[in-house]
Amino acid sequence: PTQATEILVGAAHEHTISPAGDIDWLALTTEAGHIYRFSATEAGVDLYVYLYDTSGATILRTIDRASFTFEFATAGTYYYRVQAASSTATGSYSVTIADLGLDDHGDVAAAATPIEPETEATSGNIETWDDGDVFAFTPEPGHIYDFTATEDALDLYVWLLAADGSTVLRTMDRPSFPYDFATSGTYYYVVRAASSAGTGTYSVILTDLGVDDHGDTARVATSVTP
Repeated sequence: PTQATEILVGAAHEHTISPAGDIDWLALTTEAGHIYRFSATEAGVDLYVYLYDTSGATILRTIDRASFTFEFATAGTYYYRVQAASSTATGSYSVTIADLGLDDHGDVAAAATPIEPETEATSGNIETWDDGDVFAFTPEPGHIYDFTATEDALDLYVWLLAADGSTVLRTMDRPSFPYDFATSGTYYYVVRAASSAGTGTYSVILTDLGVDDHGDTARVATSVTP
């Protein structure tokens, strides 16, 4: 890490794995909360990439793909270690770093994006493999709400969390599901990619379906007459 080559956002950097067993260390200075995409164009050599923290000692992520994104919570200088997948391989490659800016939606309940029912769809983007977009809303007690996620070539999982922001009330791998909220409070939907390698865009919309037509328990049963 102390010998790492600095890489600048937006510029293409040409490098070579040579001789066999060569390891290239690259340094990137980040802004707090920004997401950066690391893209490597391989010319005859398959690469492994390791992302290290600012100390250059702790691995944050290991990847065997040519492109991946990562959200840096704090500013600082981080390190990429690049080497050939095979210990005997050599070859050239180029690296480009893109700054994708801040996450579009918070990853925790405290930073959730508020949504209201029956409004225009809210767009979202799963920028990194571990990105989880959180949406917050306050239902009318006893009303049923339908949360619909429109996937753009991206399979999604949706978690519904209780008002504490951590207790899971329901998990769904379908794009739409209704839920009957018996009590008031602020609830949270968490949207994630179904695949650990999935990234992409989507949109969500919340619809108030009103109160349940018939009670769910004996105490609130609907009377019928023979």
